[in-house]
Amino acid sequence: MLNNKRGYGLIVLLIGLAIMMALTVKQWGPQTQGGKPAMVQYIDDGKTAGCMLTRQTLATQIQTMQLSNPGQPPTIERLSAMSMGNCKCPGNGSYTISTDGRVLCNIHK
Repeated sequence: MLNNKRGYGLIVLLIGLAIMMALTVKQWGPQTQGGKPAMVQYIDDGKTAGCMLTRQTLATQIQTMQLSNPGQPPTIERLSAMSMGNCKCPGNGSYTISTDGRVLCNIHK
């Protein structure tokens, strides 16, 4: 009776690997409009959304800085020195402050 179950573990392992491969191909395989795999596009979309939220937060902190220190132009360096937030883009971009107080990223326009 033991001989009948001998190959059962191997078959279960192979079926499990086949399912995992099918799920992986489904996530990485399809191409989006930009020609990137879907999973890479999801990651890029997340970085873009994170950058937008960081820029909005920095814009609010710039307004606070301008009210606290009138006459001193806000800079990213001053924000970092005052520890007023994370001044780094999730996509490894760099931020600059325009003359009208908007926060711009060199990667995510």
